[in-house]
Parts: sequence; C-alpha cells; structure tokens
Amino acid sequence: MIIWINGPFGAGKTTLAEKLRERRPEFLIFDPEEIGFLVKLTVPKPASGDYQDLALWRGLTIAALREVRRHYSQDIIVPMTLVQAEYLDEILDGVRRVDDQLVHIFLTLNEDLLRHRIALSLQSIKACHPRLRVTCFSMNWQVSAKKSKC
Repeated sequence: MIIWINGPFGAGKTTLAEKLRERRPEFLIFDPEEIGFLVKLTVPKPASGDYQDLALWRGLTIAALREVRRHYSQDIIVPMTLVQAEYLDEILDGVRRVDDQLVHIFLTLNEDLLRHRIALSLQSIKACHPRLRVTCFSMNWQVSAKKSKC
C-alpha cells in the first residue's frame, strides 16, 4: 500500500508520517521534496519557481516510487503537498499504476492554526539563521475547517 498524505503546508503531513512509522516501524517514508531539491540543482527553474511545475519532477517522483516498490514490499508513506489538481491527478494516477492499493489522505486544519504554525516556522527560521532576511507575506488561502473521521 502507498499512503499519500496531502494538505496545506504546515498541516502536519510529515509529523503524521513519522507517528505512523513509530507505530509501524516497517513503514517506509518517501519524500518527493528530496527529488525536487535535486531537480532544482540540475535543470533551469520554471518561471513559477516551483519544481512541481516541471514534468521532470512529476515523472521522477512516480519512477522513484516504482523503484522503491519494486525492491521493497513494505507500505510506503508519502507526505507531500500537491496543490494543482492536474498534477494531483497525474501523480496519483501514476502511483496507482505502481500500487493499486493507494490511500490518499488530505489533512485540513483551522485557518488560524495554520497561520500560527506558519508564523512559528518563520520564527524558527529567523532563530536558526539570524542573518537571513525573511520576507513575510499575506496569504489568502481557502482552508477547509470541516472535521473528517479517520
């Protein structure tokens, strides 16, 4: 099984993945962001600056999951935000061809809590890198506050 954990930045995807692995140490955690870092170092950035806009990243993410599945039978957890609907469809369709037992989880949280977590994250960056100038910006995200049963 492949468990894709999606949701807004700061929603707790990586934390949930780590907690799941604490309960099931045999689970593998695959982070496509690492592929994004490699792609950003290798090819020109897209106009948007977002490596998800590169077909190369999307293809490599699917190919890497295919190889992990080929060599390891354990369940794989993928904590990764996919915002663009067409990219979500492209990647999840590709992942289903790798493992037809795909579970897609979308985490939601209260907008105030999300803004608080992002602010804490910015404070943490400033504390770790005091010379780094961080430009704060206003976000106008639509975040669902609906509770879901897990």
